[in-house]
Amino acid sequence: MPRVVLAALAASLVASCATGLPPPPVAWRRAAPPGLTPPRPAAAPADPATWGELAHEVDDLVFDGGHVHFEMRWQDGRVIQTARNGYIVPITIAWSVRDLGNLIPDGDTAGVVTLTPALDVGAPGPTEVLATFTIADTRQPFYRYLDFKAQFGDPTASPEPYAYAIPFVAGEKHAVIQGFGGTFSHRGSNYYAVDFACPIDTPVVAARDGLVVAVNDQVTGHGTTDEWTDYDHTNFVLLLHDDGTLGQYMHLAPGGVGVRPGERVSRGQFIARSGDTGFSTTPHLHFQVMTSSADGLGSTSFPFELQIAPRIREEPVEGKRYKAFER
Repeated sequence: MPRVVLAALAASLVASCATGLPPPPVAWRRAAPPGLTPPRPAAAPADPATWGELAHEVDDLVFDGGHVHFEMRWQDGRVIQTARNGYIVPITIAWSVRDLGNLIPDGDTAGVVTLTPALDVGAPGPTEVLATFTIADTRQPFYRYLDFKAQFGDPTASPEPYAYAIPFVAGEKHAVIQGFGGTFSHRGSNYYAVDFACPIDTPVVAARDGLVVAVNDQVTGHGTTDEWTDYDHTNFVLLLHDDGTLGQYMHLAPGGVGVRPGERVSRGQFIARSGDTGFSTTPHLHFQVMTSSADGLGSTSFPFELQIAPRIREEPVEGKRYKAFER
């Protein structure tokens, strides 16, 4: 019977990639039909979530609000690689399988897919097949190595015209220390981000109505090396807007998140306390409007305007101090 060598899985949430070593082989009790090169299937199974036997599974992008679940399953000389979204927001993944052992691919071995969200927090979304394979020799072990990068959001989302509230309690006044295209770190995925200088534990409010889709407030440190750019090295709140874009509030205080996934929040509602976690050199609030990029390898940020007075709106200006006025 074939053995399954559980291949290592490499994960990247924002910019870096962490790889692991392949685990030892795992023997399976049920014998597979002996023989070489069984017929290659034409299509994936109708119900990939329950088809065959589970060979390997792993969760990643794990935060309060959900996770992405990967499975490799096999039956009768066939193998499928699947992914499932456990968040209530679309997740876009760029994936590839390589270093195949005793597996013949039936089609593409790399691609980009936007995973359908779950209907409720804690519920699984639909299982989607990434790739299918034929076991070349059912008497021998088979394995693969899976690489992926996962991003929050649907790359087809585009912002509607909207003036965002200054994300602080009325009366608070804070300077923009890094604006659009800031030379320190606002490049690429973060180009249209804004950093407000503010003391640790400053109350942060929602700049727009939205649905809380993911949060993290377990991080205590900060730094400026690559690992600190990952979601799992910073504290954040992600709000899904009605136009499909995401409001991203980052570098929050440890234990400072005041909302939970699945909760609908209103413009001006308290959501968290600011901090100095993640990729940071000073206490501040990082805010941007974003979604996943089309290639799944990063994010796309969008320019936006702040409502700075009842009838005045403008793009944030680096070096300018903004006073919140909405109650």
